[in-house]
Amino acid sequence: MHKKCSRCGKDFYVPKNRFVQRRYCSGACRKQRYTLSCEVCGKTFEAYRSEIKNGFARYCSQKCFGISVSARINLICQECSNEFSIPVSSAKKGRKFCSKKCYLASRNPKSNSTCGNCGKPIYIRVSQSKLGKGKYCSVRCNALGRKKPVEVVCEVCKKIVIIRPSLLHKFRFCSRGCKDKWQKTQVGDKAMNWRGGISKHPYPPEFDGTFRLMIRRRDNYRCAICGDRGLDVHHIDYNKKHTAYENCITLCHSCHGKTNSDRERWKKHFMNVIYEHGYDIHA
Repeated sequence: MHKKCSRCGKDFYVPKNRFVQRRYCSGACRKQRYTLSCEVCGKTFEAYRSEIKNGFARYCSQKCFGISVSARINLICQECSNEFSIPVSSAKKGRKFCSKKCYLASRNPKSNSTCGNCGKPIYIRVSQSKLGKGKYCSVRCNALGRKKPVEVVCEVCKKIVIIRPSLLHKFRFCSRGCKDKWQKTQVGDKAMNWRGGISKHPYPPEFDGTFRLMIRRRDNYRCAICGDRGLDVHHIDYNKKHTAYENCITLCHSCHGKTNSDRERWKKHFMNVIYEHGYDIHA
C-alpha cells in the first residue's frame, strides 16, 4: 500500500499492518531539524524537535554554553541590601537574596524587643511575639525573670504583697481571712448568680409531695447527672410556676447545686434526657 509523507509529500510504500502508524517516508523526514540562533554569539544552528522541547537547543557549541554559565550579574539583596554577584542563569530563575541566611530571615521577619530581665535589645520573630514568647535574651535571664518578685495590692485590706509572676493572674487576696470577708459581701444583687430574688418566691400548690414522689418514681430515684440516688426535683426551665410532668427531673443534692450556673447548657442537657426517655405529660 502507498501513502503520502507528512513532511515532504512524497509517495512511499507502507506494509498493510503499519499503514496507520507510518507518517514519514524516511528517517530524515521523521527527524527533521529546525534552525535556531545561539543565545551567546547569535550564530544559526540546527536542532531536533526533542532537543528544543527539553530546553537543550540554546547554544551552538560547548564553548558558548561555557560562556553563558560563567557570565555573572550584580544584584542587590532584598533583605540586607548588600550587592552580590550570581550567574545569569540564577538571575533568570528569580533569585533575590545573597545567602540562605537572608532567605530564611525574609520568610521569618523579626521585630525589635528588650529582655525582660537585663534590658538587653533582642530580635525575635513576629510569630513568636504574637504567641507571647521571646521575652528574655537567654536561658539565665529567663530563669531570673520568672523568679523576680512582683508587688500587688490586696483587694480587701489594700496591703502590698510580694508574689511570683506565675501567681499574678490568679492573685486577689493576701490571706484566707480577706477572701472570706469578700465572700460575705457578695450577697443579694452583688452575687454573681443574682436573678432578682426569685429564689424566695413560693412554689405553686401543684408542686406538692405527691407530684415530687411521682417524678422520683418515674426516674427510679436516680440523679440525671451522676446516676446516684436522688431526692431533689428540679425544674428544667427554672420556672417554678411551670410545674409539668415533662418539665421536672430528679437530681441529687450535690448536682442540683451545679445547675445554678450555665443554665442554658443544663436546659439543653435535661431536655435531651427527657426526649431520650420519651416522657410524656399524659404518661
